[in-house]
Amino acid sequence: MIENWKFHLNKGFKIGAILMDLSKAFDTIDHYLLLAKLKAYGFDNSALELLKSYLTGRYQRCKIGNSLSDWAEMKTGVPQGSILGPLLFNIFVNDVFYFVHNSNICNYADDNTIYSCNKSYDEIVRCLQSDFSNLNNWFFNNFLVLNPGKCHFMTLGTKNIKPDFKYDDIFIKHSTSQKLLGVIIDENLDFKEHISEICRKANQKLNALNRIYSFITPYQGKLLSNAYIKSFFNYCPLLWMFCGRKEISKINKIHERCMRLTLQNFNDSFETLLLLSGDISIHQRCLNFLMVEVYKYLHGISPEIMGRIFKTRQNSYNIRNFSLFQTSIPHSNRFGLNTLAYRANPIWNSLPENIKEAKSLSLFKSSLKSWTCSSCPCNICKQYIPNLGY
Repeated sequence: MIENWKFHLNKGFKIGAILMDLSKAFDTIDHYLLLAKLKAYGFDNSALELLKSYLTGRYQRCKIGNSLSDWAEMKTGVPQGSILGPLLFNIFVNDVFYFVHNSNICNYADDNTIYSCNKSYDEIVRCLQSDFSNLNNWFFNNFLVLNPGKCHFMTLGTKNIKPDFKYDDIFIKHSTSQKLLGVIIDENLDFKEHISEICRKANQKLNALNRIYSFITPYQGKLLSNAYIKSFFNYCPLLWMFCGRKEISKINKIHERCMRLTLQNFNDSFETLLLLSGDISIHQRCLNFLMVEVYKYLHGISPEIMGRIFKTRQNSYNIRNFSLFQTSIPHSNRFGLNTLAYRANPIWNSLPENIKEAKSLSLFKSSLKSWTCSSCPCNICKQYIPNLGY
């Protein structure tokens, strides 16, 4: 979705999106409607009877102190915390895609986002209102409840237009940024708020580790730093990896503090600490993540949706710096240059042939550990000269 937004913003389009929230979605699934959908998908009667016995006949009660409530039968909902629960929910909402005709929809479990890309803001609103109406009716017919108070309306590429979204008696407030699936998306797609938030959380963990460090071994300290501090920067790095130099500087400072603590080294430079710890920078780790996704796509082992991001050229000659993927002309430095496909081309070309020709994904990942990208074209890696630029 973010890559599609960048693609259209690069071409001068405006974007409107509604991030929808459902109230207690997993708890309101109607068992018999779910079974009817499973039958429509081809489940035979014996399988349906098995799933019916799994879903029905469940009871629960509440305990406060030593007091217990009466048992109450669970007449709706899928068991949360189970393996089948999320799968059954996904099957239940699978047909929602058939009701979106004028805009695009991105769905992950109970998170639904519809968005429209157009050069006319009025046309964007018309498309969103039409599909919002369809989805609202679909939620009602499937016994799901939309929570307008937790829905958000975002616009991108519309600096002078900051309206709220209205449909009948439903009012959705405009947001300049919003968290979606753990990532804060802002109207500029620079992810400054997201990086500030994960840096804040990482700093909290780092301060806590600093307080207990004298009571643990260096090995335990390294394990804790990897699990509770560096892990913040391993979540969805492909979205925010081409952020600004100020943001990557914040990340590097946390990484540096972390290495100084685990190595008990308070004098050497950041680069020396990386060598002593056998670590790589967070940006280099993000580049490795990107190269792994490219390798998986080229070898047909990535999800089909990655084909919308990486589109290989046909009948291309394999020469130095050739363009491996189809990319649009970057009209905008903010959006066009920072798409994954555009950035992946020169980085992939800079890989040594022995790494690119690895026979398996595990061999490719292990080979990347000894590789350092020396020709990344992003502004993070380019040298910046004051008063002159990159």
